[in-house]
Amino acid sequence: MVDTRREIAEIVREVANAVRSNRSSTEFFSLLADRTLRAMAAEGVVFWRRSEHTDSLAYRCVHRLGRVTDQTLPTASRPAHERLLVEIGRSGAPAVVPSTPGASDPDFPSNPADVPTALVPIHCDASQSDADYLFQVFLEPGGGVATQRGYLRFVVQMADLAGEYLRAEQLRSLLARQRLATQVDEATSKMHALTGAEELAEFIADSAVDVFGFDRVGIVRLDGPSPKRSPSLIAVSHVPSIDQRSSAADQVRRAATTPVDADGSRWFDAGSQPPQKQNVESNSIVVRVVAGQPDDHTGKYRIVGLSQTKKESLDVDAIRDSVTRFATHCDLAMQNVVRTEQSSSRWLPKFISADRTSTSVRRAFKVGGVCLVLATVAAIPVPLVVDAPAIVRPADSQMVCATRDAVVQSIAVAHGQAVKRGQVLLTMSDPSLDDQILALDGNLAVLSEKRNRLNDAMMKVSVSGQDRAQSIQNERLIVSGEIQSITDQRDALRRTRESLAVHADRDGIVDAWQVESRLQSRPVNRGDGLMRVIAADSGWIVEARVPQNRIAQLKPLLENSSAIDRAHVSFDSDPGHVIAASLIQLGPSVVAENDPLPATAAMLRLEDVASDEIRNQTTCGDVAGAPARVMFKCGYRPIVYVMFQDLIHSIRSTASLYFFGHRTNTGDAA
Repeated sequence: MVDTRREIAEIVREVANAVRSNRSSTEFFSLLADRTLRAMAAEGVVFWRRSEHTDSLAYRCVHRLGRVTDQTLPTASRPAHERLLVEIGRSGAPAVVPSTPGASDPDFPSNPADVPTALVPIHCDASQSDADYLFQVFLEPGGGVATQRGYLRFVVQMADLAGEYLRAEQLRSLLARQRLATQVDEATSKMHALTGAEELAEFIADSAVDVFGFDRVGIVRLDGPSPKRSPSLIAVSHVPSIDQRSSAADQVRRAATTPVDADGSRWFDAGSQPPQKQNVESNSIVVRVVAGQPDDHTGKYRIVGLSQTKKESLDVDAIRDSVTRFATHCDLAMQNVVRTEQSSSRWLPKFISADRTSTSVRRAFKVGGVCLVLATVAAIPVPLVVDAPAIVRPADSQMVCATRDAVVQSIAVAHGQAVKRGQVLLTMSDPSLDDQILALDGNLAVLSEKRNRLNDAMMKVSVSGQDRAQSIQNERLIVSGEIQSITDQRDALRRTRESLAVHADRDGIVDAWQVESRLQSRPVNRGDGLMRVIAADSGWIVEARVPQNRIAQLKPLLENSSAIDRAHVSFDSDPGHVIAASLIQLGPSVVAENDPLPATAAMLRLEDVASDEIRNQTTCGDVAGAPARVMFKCGYRPIVYVMFQDLIHSIRSTASLYFFGHRTNTGDAA
């Protein structure tokens, strides 16, 4: 008996150490199932996970071990067993269910196995009513009620450890997804700043490999309507040139025509691959994903991710959303750049045809004089300006959002009010937090009393009762661990309750128009924007929408940081008041509903004098989000260039592409 208790205590410590490790969920479930099976001499162990994508089965098996599992149940009895899982998951209470062999009524929950079973729910998300996981242990037959209760307590203890691991694993997964989302945001920001189609396609392919971990990524353009679609491979990651006749290129093009799912992606593994020719060397690489816009009529580009056959499977659930979002931005950016290049070269002004040649010297001098005058006028330098709509916003502000679902209890500030750092802005309340804290206090009191009794029992053990002392010590360690866990949970809930009182993190002005009518005594959801505090010393940023065919003219302004007088801003509400600004950043490509041509976001900073004037007038809340117009002064150019700059840009681009292609073909022929 002493050896058995020592072995059980060792198993509990081993599982507790596994909870704090970085092992995968598959490895953890395998360890927990094996140790539970050994400690209880059980017939079988099954872990169930709640399924959100099926209607017939509420739970699906994620791991099983032992002689008796869900697979050994008769087919006719499985609906009754599934009904039992649903009832335990909804009730949230652990139970030992006696054996009912032959039960087949799907409306009556029962255990059709030949042995009793212990079912314990595992909660990972407190906001969900149903249990996320179920821990099922098929007990050995012949045990009494007291024995089964002891087994159930042990299973509950193991389920608590499993729940702690799953919550930690969920946190690690969320952090990993956050890092991945940040990398995707950085890549898409750079993606929308590029203006060349070839450069953009290469950047997209290389970025997809670096961010998502594929071995190779191909960018395919879907030319023509379906079904007569002729895909074209335009870029491959980290490859200087593409062999369009290779079997790998044909494999990528064929994979790109595969229909995608509703989210815009289609995932494959080594066992399921897109259709391809018989002579393709499919043992070298396999297609992992085909992603793009879900609408075939809108999307024109597809990302094809490739991996080595022997490479470990990707975590599809963790990267699916990021891959889809990245592919959507890829399609939009490519279409914007191609549309811009096409629009700038779509129309060419017709040259004025020359008069018929004349032998008259007088006529020749007249034509020459007219040409000289026109050339002189065309060479007159005039200012080159770029005009764009814009929005003004503060550079430094605190965006106050709801940290959880709650009800706004009181609002301590008003729109336009000056606040100090640490001043209370508003308070929210959540009665469920108080109930949870009260429940944890009750559990903590019970466990503390139990630990005191164990301490008293430890003091009364004689010197000869070493085995009894060891057993009490092990139980006391387990109780202490439970007390520490509940204390940490209670402290976390108290910190959450304290965070419901929102404070200003800086000195500034409140921007919250009609905050009383919008928020007072109203429920808010987590993430809802409540108000904004504009820093007292905040500068002001102007976000302009500049046509993409004018971006090249703004890059010198971006490189020359001292050109404060090269951009001017005027508010739509006061056109006569002009403020100097400096260009600080060129952002992503944007498309407006009322403007078919794409534009690029440009960010400017107002001069310090204007920022001080806005602060002194205490109109920060009124200026934030105000529409304005920006005029960039890009130096002086000949009047003919200013009038026909789109045509000149188109001719230059066409000539560069033509001669570059001619040199490439000549080099390949050589």
